[in-house]
Order: sequence, then C-alpha cells, then structure tokens
Amino acid sequence: AQFHGHLGPWATAGARLGMAGLREVEAKGYFDVRVICEGPFVKPPKSCFLDGPQVGTGATLGKRNLSWVKADAIMVRVENTQTGRQAKVCPTPKLLEVLSSFKPHPKGDHARAADGDNRRDADHVLETLARKIAAMPDREVLTVSHSGP
Repeated sequence: AQFHGHLGPWATAGARLGMAGLREVEAKGYFDVRVICEGPFVKPPKSCFLDGPQVGTGATLGKRNLSWVKADAIMVRVENTQTGRQAKVCPTPKLLEVLSSFKPHPKGDHARAADGDNRRDADHVLETLARKIAAMPDREVLTVSHSGP
C-alpha cells in the first residue's frame, strides 16, 4: 500500500506472484534477480499489477531488472542472475475470478457523490479484495514451474 498508494487487489496479486517466483529461484532479490511481467497491463486497474512484483522481488524499472511485455495472459518470469535458475509464475483461474469480481464505476459516478460515500465504499471493496488475495494459500493463487540449474 505504501509503494502503490493504496491497498489494491491487482498490486497485491502482483506481489504474491513476484514473491513466489523469488522463493522458487532462491534469490535474495533487489540485485540478483531479473523479472519479466507479461500481461494486458495497459491501463488501471490491471496495470496496477506491475507495482506488485517490484515490491515482491525488489526488481525495479529504475535498476532495469524489471520489464513488462504486453500479452493476453498474465505471467511473471523470475530469474536468479547468480545461478541461472528460472521460474514462471501464473495466476490460477480462482485468482483471476477474484480480480474480475470488482467492477469499477466510471469516474463521473464518484465525482457526483458530494460526500464521497461512493469512493469510500469502492476503496473498502478494493482493500477487502486485496486482503482476501493476500490471505489465500499459494495453491489457490498461483502455479509455478521452473527451469535452469
């Protein structure tokens, strides 16, 4: 939440996939890891996913060890640059179902709410979904395959 600006489900999902990849390749993160995110992350809320692997792996756009490739399916590729060990982490259908369960309202609907109740309600729903994703067991959130040494 501190990095992304709020506790959202897409960023939480990205963090979960990134952390799983980091564990799988047995990297410490930050400087011994390379991460490639694949997916339809053109605009929010889906693009929020890209903040998650930065938090979950320590790879960042600034260090140039994190990149995004536009694709139809979501996958996080993680490589331990010291050992060459690689992992592919994909969301499960259940995670994709949870992510698609929130349908944001057009921005105009929020702006019309003079007291901000609609915005607070939407934020509460987003945070609830994010916490649900954070608490789900790995087997319900992601699948991992690995290659390399």
